[in-house]
Amino acid sequence: MKRTDRQDPLVLPVDEIQEGASEYVLDVTAAGLDLQDAYYAFPGVIHVHLQLHRIMETFTLTGTVRTIARGECCRCLVPVEVPVRAELQVLFQLKNATPDELEAAAEDGGLVILRPGTRELNLAEHVHDGVLLELPVRVYCRKDCRGLCSHCGTDLNRDNCQCVGREQDPRWEALKNIKFR
Repeated sequence: MKRTDRQDPLVLPVDEIQEGASEYVLDVTAAGLDLQDAYYAFPGVIHVHLQLHRIMETFTLTGTVRTIARGECCRCLVPVEVPVRAELQVLFQLKNATPDELEAAAEDGGLVILRPGTRELNLAEHVHDGVLLELPVRVYCRKDCRGLCSHCGTDLNRDNCQCVGREQDPRWEALKNIKFR
């Protein structure tokens, strides 16, 4: 198992990757991955555990990325931390490729064709994308979160709302006259 102390630990020199299996355990920061999201922050390190198998000019990358994302409950806006786990699987090939092969590889997403003579494998983009794809669309502070009162903004998980006699919006009054059969 290799721990790397390089300036950018997710950029691996091709010449240093041995034939067979190599394992890398890395801790990187969200800033190091340029990991930004409008709804989430990443307060801690991002743990990256990668296995890289090299057979001649073919590199198979598999791995797991784990971190904690901090966001807000979508109902009551309380800060919530959620674990994020992303599985990575990418195939890199050093070869001369036709334009059709390059286009097919770009559409696939799991295959990266590199020109012969490429000196580095940059894994940062794959780790970055893996984390972003695993972020939940919504997070809740708890399953039965009651949210905020839409009228006065009271957190209904902590207090009962005092808006008993809510005024109805006059624009909706016509809907009361609809008769359903």
